[in-house]
Parts: sequence; structure tokens; C-alpha cells
Amino acid sequence: MSAGVQACQKDGEGSRTSQLGCEQDRDFLDIAEQEQMTQELRRREAYRAQAEALSYTGSFGWNVSTDLYWSDETHQILEYKRTIKPTLDLLFRRVHPVGIEDSIPQDKQIPV
Repeated sequence: MSAGVQACQKDGEGSRTSQLGCEQDRDFLDIAEQEQMTQELRRREAYRAQAEALSYTGSFGWNVSTDLYWSDETHQILEYKRTIKPTLDLLFRRVHPVGIEDSIPQDKQIPV
């Protein structure tokens, strides 16, 4: 086999029988799978965003050690510009005090 040619031997069912040159084949599949997953993620994100807009609901995520995430619809519901970095303080400014009192133990409440 010449230096520029790589082979990836497969059995009759398509499974690899040797690793000779399979790296290039695997890389191609990894890129194709990654692109497919990226497209699927974008599709799901679009459906979620549309569902939130239609139902006037929002979503958020919170990694305690890093950041708080709000969806576009959450920003809109809370009447904050999308460029505003979400914080718990901003959230509590938009929640009625009775709602805060009912959901958080008295000793854990943040003064608003």
C-alpha cells in the first residue's frame, strides 16, 4: 500500500476488522455526527422557543457555581432586555413579595 493511501478494513456487516487508516474514517463520521447533533439541537431549541412564546412561559437554568440562564421569553416576561445578565436579585424584583415569602424560608430570604 502506498504512503498516501489509507485502508480501513471492514467485515461483511460493516464493522471494522482492523484499525489501519480508520482514524480518517472515524474523524469523518465524528464530524458528520456532530453536525447532525448540532442541527437537531437547533431544531429543538427553535421548537422550545416557539412553545414558550405561544404559551407565554419562560425557562431558566442555573449552575450554582457559574451562571444563571434565562430564555428569551423569560427576559420578556420579566421585562428585562436580553442583554441584561440574569441574577436572582433581578428575578426577585419581579416576584410579588408574598410569592417570595411563601416559597423561601424566612431565614433564607433575600431583602428586596
